[in-house]
Amino acid sequence: MKFRKTKNTLLVFLNIIFLFFGVVFIANCETFVYVNQAPELDKTEYHINPNKSLEIDLTNIDELNNVGASVLIKDPELKNHILLVHSSKSTYVIVSSHCTHRQKALKYLPDEKQFECSSMGSSRFNLKGEVISGVAESPLKLYDYTIVGSKMVIRL
Repeated sequence: MKFRKTKNTLLVFLNIIFLFFGVVFIANCETFVYVNQAPELDKTEYHINPNKSLEIDLTNIDELNNVGASVLIKDPELKNHILLVHSSKSTYVIVSSHCTHRQKALKYLPDEKQFECSSMGSSRFNLKGEVISGVAESPLKLYDYTIVGSKMVIRL
């Protein structure tokens, strides 16, 4: 009888430990669904200038032909990864691809014209980078750009 009571106590203890670590994992998990679903631009498709700008020839970027499309620029020379979105016929929105809450990846939701964080808090931001829901308190970093002909220049 004593063995059964000890065994039950041990099982309860192990279940509590398992539950604790499960909660810690879920609370710190980056995502269950996605991490940066936008296609990543190859280094050959853009150029980083010493004057703190990034140049892209838009005619070479098929992924951005359609309104609602987005691409990711990940480069060790950049302070942040950049998410570039073709938001309307002649407009682009360029943001840091990290949520301001826990620096997790952002996804662009073209039907809602919003950015959504991949963290459990699922903060959402409008196209101006403003927080519209979730736990984030700061707006996204937006980048200015100019387009001359087919060349986009993003000011870093």
